[in-house]
Amino acid sequence: MERSTSLTPASLSVRGPARARRWSLALLATGLLLVLLALTLRTLERPVELTLAPDAIVPVAGHAFQIDLKRTLPWPWQPLSDHLGNPYRSALLLFEDGVQLGPPHAEFDAVQQIGHGYLHWGRLLIFASSDGSDPRANGRSYHARLSAGVAHALLLRLANGGTVLAVIGLAGWLWSARAKLAHAGWSGGRRLWRRLPDYGVAALIPSLLSGLALLLAPPLWNGSDSTIWLLWQLEWIPHHPPLYPFFMALVQSVFDQAPQILRTTQWVQHLLSILAITYLASAYRVRWQILLVAALAALGTSFNLFAHGFFTEGLANPLTLFFLGALLRLRRDGLTLGVATALGLTLLAASLSRHALLVLGALPVAYLILLALFSSNQRPRLFTILQAGALVVSVVAANGLITRYVVLQLDAQQTSILGRAGVYRLQEAYQQLPPGERDAWLATIAARTTDPAVRHALPVMAITENPWTGPHEAIRATPELYGHHPDALMNAAFKTFAFAPDPQTAAQWGRELQRALLGVGSPTYCPGQINCLLTATANSIDQVFPLDPRNHSVLLGTGAEFSQAAELYRALADTLWVRVLDDFLPLAPPQRLFLLVTSLILGLLAIALSRDGALAAMILTLWFGALLYALALTFITVVLPRYLSPIDILLWLGNGLSLVAILARGDATARPSLIDGPRAPSVPT
Repeated sequence: MERSTSLTPASLSVRGPARARRWSLALLATGLLLVLLALTLRTLERPVELTLAPDAIVPVAGHAFQIDLKRTLPWPWQPLSDHLGNPYRSALLLFEDGVQLGPPHAEFDAVQQIGHGYLHWGRLLIFASSDGSDPRANGRSYHARLSAGVAHALLLRLANGGTVLAVIGLAGWLWSARAKLAHAGWSGGRRLWRRLPDYGVAALIPSLLSGLALLLAPPLWNGSDSTIWLLWQLEWIPHHPPLYPFFMALVQSVFDQAPQILRTTQWVQHLLSILAITYLASAYRVRWQILLVAALAALGTSFNLFAHGFFTEGLANPLTLFFLGALLRLRRDGLTLGVATALGLTLLAASLSRHALLVLGALPVAYLILLALFSSNQRPRLFTILQAGALVVSVVAANGLITRYVVLQLDAQQTSILGRAGVYRLQEAYQQLPPGERDAWLATIAARTTDPAVRHALPVMAITENPWTGPHEAIRATPELYGHHPDALMNAAFKTFAFAPDPQTAAQWGRELQRALLGVGSPTYCPGQINCLLTATANSIDQVFPLDPRNHSVLLGTGAEFSQAAELYRALADTLWVRVLDDFLPLAPPQRLFLLVTSLILGLLAIALSRDGALAAMILTLWFGALLYALALTFITVVLPRYLSPIDILLWLGNGLSLVAILARGDATARPSLIDGPRAPSVPT
């Protein structure tokens, strides 16, 4: 008996969307594979040696001559050259009759006017002979040694084609799931409407703080770290994670005057801070608890003042709060699809504003493990913990891929600038030694690497003044280090120092960790975050900005172009209310240690009184996050006052949870609404 193969209308209606979803997912996967292929091909390099044919050399002006190197290589290879977004990428070495010329990466005027050095810019090599003679007719041979990579145009075609396919596939998948998404959106909208009064309570204090700042407070500045966002934006990728540069580039694509750019940036950052604190505090359901958590979260952000200028914390802090709000919902609801999505997206966004925030991805896993240890009736399954771990790994991978994708699109530098911050660490360790022991110590550190270039770079980094730019320029000018990327060399040298089993290195690590935990201030320098912001603004206006003429032109109309304005900020920093507020945000070690001990006692008291395993797990998780972030600062940078802001946020959020638990103890009407596990049936959604 034959089986009927006829299709009913019902079966067609089921198979159609299923087939569309499969095609959409196939397009999405194909697009992502093409993007991955482009990212992988960008890492390929091959060494090339070229003899410069005299008939291919063209005079430019003065002593300068040029040759088009792109035409000398077969497809798909092209020379890896310098350009605006990657000014030190070229590793080209130029030889005249076997003798190395230099320096590389020279200024064009130096080559043209005095015949000094060469530059490999774009597809051209522009150079001068050693004595200023015509390289086409002086009878000498010239050859170049360089690196070649896959042509950027080919990589862009692959990446852009993959992006188009992925977007089409994602759009198709969303369209096929439109009914479910519409239902979820309608349900979410109804829940949002029902809880609108709670959101109003949560937004009350941050809105008041941001409103006062926008109406009364002058803008805040952070030296050249502020003006770079007016002078350059995308050029700072990947030195800065991509989110803030893109945000600033977007604002400047709409407005072209500094006052408009500043005001728009302030409003967006303040609004984001209000929304983030609202989302965080609304994880609670009792109004006084919402108000208390919102107040302490705003305190942890330095009262939203990082939103009042060009600070990367203006985005990083709110995004951190969004992530912590999702973490509180993990305690309330468990690892549902909605909670997992919120955790993943907020962690990804936060890490794209500051890479060190990736370490907070360990918090959901830590919470679930601690919950399994402390709670008997809410113990998560091992599979749930593994799911949280997989989510974190996915976010880390996505962060790396997005950053590399942006770098590919901009053809920007892939090399990090970890070594530039490392110079401060190396110089501190070097200067702590008696002068007679310094050379021997450096030789001991250098002996731990087999790379002669790194050995040569270590003393340059240790003794050159102006740590941020001095060693970088000195390495460029050192003939033995021609052809090496200064940042790559500094990264390798810092790693050689940082991971050396040496007492001096270990002591420097200890001092840096102490700064991350106990602060970097003193009674006369940055006693607290508010004073530090105001003092840094004053120093920016009358000490930093006048050093670069470009600053004056980009600051016109903001008030920061007048050095007299600095006195206003210094006067504000000396007021009583600033001193009172800084008692809650100390940066000097004794006061910060007192705050840490007090907060720890408060947390332990809340755990003991509540006897709630979920509360104990969450408070310990927040402390674990603060320690992890301090360790991250110790590993990847030097500790600056504003870098401690995420630790302040974690600390004051923990204090908020502890106070809520203590104050709600014995309040029968409030306790079922605490986020201490499964919701009571009487609590509205």
